[in-house]
Amino acid sequence: MKTFSKHVLITFMALLWVCCSEGVETDKQQLADADIAFANMARQEGVGTAFIAYADSNAIIMQNDQLPLKGITDIAKVYAKVPADLMLTWYPEKAEIADSGDLGYTFGKYTLKHQSTTESGHYVTIWKKNKSGKWKYVLDTGTKNPEADTTSH
Repeated sequence: MKTFSKHVLITFMALLWVCCSEGVETDKQQLADADIAFANMARQEGVGTAFIAYADSNAIIMQNDQLPLKGITDIAKVYAKVPADLMLTWYPEKAEIADSGDLGYTFGKYTLKHQSTTESGHYVTIWKKNKSGKWKYVLDTGTKNPEADTTSH
């Protein structure tokens, strides 16, 4: 009887581990999908629109050579003025989720094009799931690759 109980317990624990692992992978994919949807909105509706729409009310944006933007009011003031011809594309290479399931980050590469200038680099976005179950970014930052910058003359 004891051997049978051990096997049942081990089997149950293995199933629990598999189920939990699959849940974490699903959560990671949902977060990556939110980042992809954010990027798609930026491409289709404009960078400013997307950064305002996906921001948490207390979000912070940190960019190269600029002071941080703190909160949706600051973000909206700056991003409402983003030129329509500015193209920012990105794609997440990695997504991780906290055990709590409501906090995570994405990491990937971006390309920024404006007029004759192209910049590329890497970004990290920290996300929080809100009460309605939607992912909103709470911190967005990136660093450009100096060797990848090109300017056409």
